[in-house]
Amino acid sequence: NYPDAPLHTGEIQVMEIDEDAPIAFAAKKAYFLAYEAALDLPAGLYYYVVRVDGEAEALWVGKVEQ
Repeated sequence: NYPDAPLHTGEIQVMEIDEDAPIAFAAKKAYFLAYEAALDLPAGLYYYVVRVDGEAEALWVGKVEQ
């Protein structure tokens, strides 16, 4: 369960990784995600949540690293 009011939100830059290797049937695609923000937060443990705008289910959750 994540807070309804995040401390910060923004748009992620998504780039598909284009590989020359053969792709198997129903293979997953690989993506590189980039996001950068300068925030003045007190020391603590923070998590980021990646989700499609308007969707409730998170695609990925991870720790914010400084």
